Amino acid sequence: MASQAGLYLIVHHGMRLALVGIGAGLLAATSLTRLMASLLYDVKPTDAATFAAVAFGMALAALAACCAPRAPRRPCVPCRQVTRRVKVSTRSSHHRE
Repeated sequence: MASQAGLYLIVHHGMRLALVGIGAGLLAATSLTRLMASLLYDVKPTDAATFAAVAFGMALAALAACCAPRAPRRPCVPCRQVTRRVKVSTRSSHHRE
């Protein structure tokens, strides 16, 4: 029950952000139709089917990203070893005191 509530919150928040972004993108795309008209062949700059297909595809990709499994809670041992190496190797070896 708790994991379903957490998943709901993640999907709800993620899709809200995605829909705001899709809306902003659609507004920007419709405002730039004059500039894009010379680049398009056999498609109207305000083709509703193209706008709808792109918006649906973006929403579907955002939903998939929201529902994707998250990283494990504890990092694996090789990950810890890599971070230790990075911390050690960042020290400057040519500065001696």
